[in-house]
Amino acid sequence: MPEEYAWLSLVFRVIPWLIVAAGIWLLWAAHNFTTRAHRVRGRVIELNEERIRPRRPSGKTIVLHRPVFQYIGPDGQRYEAGIFSPATGLKLEMGEEYDILLDPDLPEIARLAGSAPYAPGLMLVAAGFFAVLIAQYLTG
Repeated sequence: MPEEYAWLSLVFRVIPWLIVAAGIWLLWAAHNFTTRAHRVRGRVIELNEERIRPRRPSGKTIVLHRPVFQYIGPDGQRYEAGIFSPATGLKLEMGEEYDILLDPDLPEIARLAGSAPYAPGLMLVAAGFFAVLIAQYLTG
């Protein structure tokens, strides 16, 4: 590789490790949240859907679900929180109760229980290691 492109080799070697580090941080944050979280029952009071249409006519429309739950926090106060739910297979019904996890220090921050909190971190770590292998192959 010519000397003027030596910086490119460095970029190819550093960026994948930054992706791995971001994935590890997400795994740590998910573990920290799930070990501290309180499990409470929350009632669906609103169902929000956002449809994202692809630019190409042949692409599929993506539906993002963000139900709003009402629940009682550990301090006895009533809270409402919109919880992102990427699981399209989960059919939430208005008025139904579901288990949610919430941070005891910030009860307004809640997640739907059983929503795979480690998945984003695992995907980033896997993608980062894959990128490391590709960078090793490309840069020698």
